[in-house]
Amino acid sequence: MRPLREPLHTLINGDNGRSRSFQLILRRWNELFAFTSIQLNMDKRMNEMGTTFQVFQVHGAMYHRQGPLVPGGGRDALYSQIYLYDPAYAVQERSRRASDLDPEIIRSLTMMLQESNPMIQIYLTAKERLAEIAQAEDNFCLILNPKL
Repeated sequence: MRPLREPLHTLINGDNGRSRSFQLILRRWNELFAFTSIQLNMDKRMNEMGTTFQVFQVHGAMYHRQGPLVPGGGRDALYSQIYLYDPAYAVQERSRRASDLDPEIIRSLTMMLQESNPMIQIYLTAKERLAEIAQAEDNFCLILNPKL
């Protein structure tokens, strides 16, 4: 298994105040940088063992929801859409949405992902292709492979 890239490695494995606060709300950080959201029917019954453990139990199917590559109607970019923007703008938008989180960590994680995540390059290529098609045709439909 490859080691995590910096600054993620230090944030996950570190033992200083910044790392500990990052680790305590790791789910919040994960949501901030997610490419997709999920939809599911969650079992909300209390765990039989008491409140010591949190159980995440899904009934039926779980779906990954991904909107269009470019947000429409003046909406803000969400999930994978934000990766299509300039990294400085992405940092600004994430910081606006999560004003309680450390903006320097947001900036450093955004830059790390821009430099190392191959999915971002796939999305950028798709955005460029969409722009080319939009200039050439009035109406078109693009269907992304769900295995992407």
